[in-house]
Amino acid sequence: MKDEKPLKILIISSANFFSNYGGGQVYVKNIVNQMIAEDIDVSIATPGISRSKLSHYKEKPVYTFTNKMLEGDLLELRNFIKEIKPTIVHLHGFKAPFSLACKSLGIPCIVTAHHGGLVCPAGALLNSKDKICTVAASGNNCLPCVLKNVKGGTFTFPLQKLTPFKLRLVIGKVFNKIPFIYYVTPIVTTTVSIENKKREWKNIYNSASLLIAPSTAIKNAMLRNGAPLNKIKVIPHGIPSINVNKITEVKKYIEVSKEKKPVKFFYVGRICREKGVHVMLEAFNNLTLPAEIHVIGGTGNHLEENYLKYLKKKYKNENIIWHGKVLPSEVNEKIKMFDVMIHPAFFLEVFGLTIAESLLMGKPVIATKCGGAEMQITHKENGLLIAPNNVNELKKAIIEIIESPNLLVKLKEKTTLNVNLIDNHVQDLITVYKGFV
Repeated sequence: MKDEKPLKILIISSANFFSNYGGGQVYVKNIVNQMIAEDIDVSIATPGISRSKLSHYKEKPVYTFTNKMLEGDLLELRNFIKEIKPTIVHLHGFKAPFSLACKSLGIPCIVTAHHGGLVCPAGALLNSKDKICTVAASGNNCLPCVLKNVKGGTFTFPLQKLTPFKLRLVIGKVFNKIPFIYYVTPIVTTTVSIENKKREWKNIYNSASLLIAPSTAIKNAMLRNGAPLNKIKVIPHGIPSINVNKITEVKKYIEVSKEKKPVKFFYVGRICREKGVHVMLEAFNNLTLPAEIHVIGGTGNHLEENYLKYLKKKYKNENIIWHGKVLPSEVNEKIKMFDVMIHPAFFLEVFGLTIAESLLMGKPVIATKCGGAEMQITHKENGLLIAPNNVNELKKAIIEIIESPNLLVKLKEKTTLNVNLIDNHVQDLITVYKGFV
């Protein structure tokens, strides 16, 4: 039996660690906070433009790595890791270069999936027909999906489909070596990008000590794309505990329902197409029953900004209330006054942290069967599960909630049925770490 080394954990953040944009970033901050609270030896590595002076978060070191360190033979990256001297590395971003570097150094590394882009060349495990993908990545399977994400790409699909795979690959490699041609290069290099993603994923699952899947859905996607079963462990995310008097909340709702006040539904998350915000708003469009939908969230890029403008222009109903981006520390206070969360995503949602947070607040959830939701919601016990990308099903669920006050009272009583708290979750992680150190 090998001697047990002391745990010295290095957490790799997928974006600026001090940012709170996206569920993945919030999750990383949550586990770091819990590890610090338990006096666990943890350090953080975050991407940056240059290797700036060492910073700190709650007295724990935060190191900065650059894009240059992730290229070539990874010598700089290996030296970067060696200087920190971790006994285990937990990857939440930059998984291919860090897993390769860790393997060459003989340091165990754990990879947690946060989105479908881990295995999906198009990024969301959403096919060209807006259905959750159920096939393995390949040059032919992924071509229409990747082209859909490229300006003008869809129009070239019939021609590319007729072009032999090997020829598409050769053409793509040639165009990658010559100066970039606007419109043309992104389209003709799609097959190369698909193969690069497949190669990257293979490097990850071959180099990682363990792959953590927050839901069965992403586990199945990993298996479908070649990862060995013995390298995957399903561990649902945990969230920090909060003080909520659920009995008071339920009694308050009973009083509200007697007064025939509108049921206040809400959405929390990024305002982007794959999250299904337009599907949700369409379900509320022309709804004559007393109900409101409160939209909490912001955008992260130009594409999302255009989508938000489109939504605000199309859906001007008085029962649609926009709250904009709210600080994570203020979200719970904001949703206290609401009744039911709606999670309308139609891509593969690896977990859905906002679902767990809402359930813990005593708020039932209407969610699509998008992967992560099924791990947390038991139909008609703590919420309702519906088909993704289906306006009529969502509208039917909304009406059922409005017209059945007793159902909502029942759902509110069991919201924490499947919630995993962060202290339990971190203990699960520590058990995993100790198995490799």
